[in-house]
Amino acid sequence: MNISRMPQRMSLEYFIRNRHWDGVSGVEIGLFYKALHTAINCHKNQKRESGGEYYEHVLVVADISRCLNFNTEIQIVGLLHDVMEDSNISYEEVRKHFGLKVADIVQLISKNNESDYWEQLYLGAQIHFELIFIKMIDRWHNLTTVYGFRDLRRQIKYLEETLGPFNDLLAHCQSLIPESHLADYDELWTTIYHLAQRRLQRTRKKLSNNLVKSIPVL
Repeated sequence: MNISRMPQRMSLEYFIRNRHWDGVSGVEIGLFYKALHTAINCHKNQKRESGGEYYEHVLVVADISRCLNFNTEIQIVGLLHDVMEDSNISYEEVRKHFGLKVADIVQLISKNNESDYWEQLYLGAQIHFELIFIKMIDRWHNLTTVYGFRDLRRQIKYLEETLGPFNDLLAHCQSLIPESHLADYDELWTTIYHLAQRRLQRTRKKLSNNLVKSIPVL
């Protein structure tokens, strides 16, 4: 698939209309819509810094995971990947309603100040390789809206992180990816790297120009 052609904005109406349920059980469909309701409810009062509704972000992540041929369970992870970090929903609640694998991946994706986040993701990917795809889609979508960060230095920090420790993580995880998903992994990795590189150059140039303009004329 060509990730760069995927929609960066997504309405709830489009997301629901775009579902395809051939071969999916009624139980899985029910869990999916329960996860969708949970995600929207958790993020209903949040806005993206780029100005859109926050829940659009999780719709995009879930939809791209579908396009990458991940099953309903992983699409549910896409919907819920931020709920532990951004709301008061606990690991136990996610496990109770959506199962152990979903809860484990969502917890591993959530930042924990007590541990090295990059190591946490790598160790998690050793157990559930799908985790790294959700994180890659999440990072790609954040990169498409990084100009929404008003602070240029914050933009630069995020972009440098993408080209530094995040890129190193992807290099380490490549050997964990099954052959059936490797081509998509490499394409997504390449897309993320080049997008971050282009945006970093542009943001550094903009910051430099702003600094020059701020120098008083003597």
